Amino acid sequence: MNNEIVGEYKMSSSDNYDAYLSALGTGMIMRKLLTTAKPTETISIAGDTIAIKISTVSKTNEIKFTLGQQFDETTISDKQFRTTVTSEGNILIQNQIDGDSKTGVITREFTTEGMTKKMEFGPVKARQVYTKAT
Repeated sequence: MNNEIVGEYKMSSSDNYDAYLSALGTGMIMRKLLTTAKPTETISIAGDTIAIKISTVSKTNEIKFTLGQQFDETTISDKQFRTTVTSEGNILIQNQIDGDSKTGVITREFTTEGMTKKMEFGPVKARQVYTKAT
């Protein structure tokens, strides 16, 4: 993965995020907080380590990983996963497995204008579009 993905991305639109959070088992109050927020995702790279920091007014979450190596992830909605992130060209693919062996996938596709984030958990799909701020 190259340094072109490094930067700050601000969410400009979201589709079906509440249903996605519900499928994850996120409670109603946390869903309301997260669906009304306009998160910023900040991506940095230091050596082989990629960090993705998701910030809202009420909550911040950060994951750090090396491509292809499984790690323990706690999402911004407090869901626990065993996660592996890989890349294909300008796309980061985040494969998640929870304690019940249910799987989820988050893809982040980067362009010069920003990022499109697609989230799947079971049959539920959601999408967020981000513009690159820096």
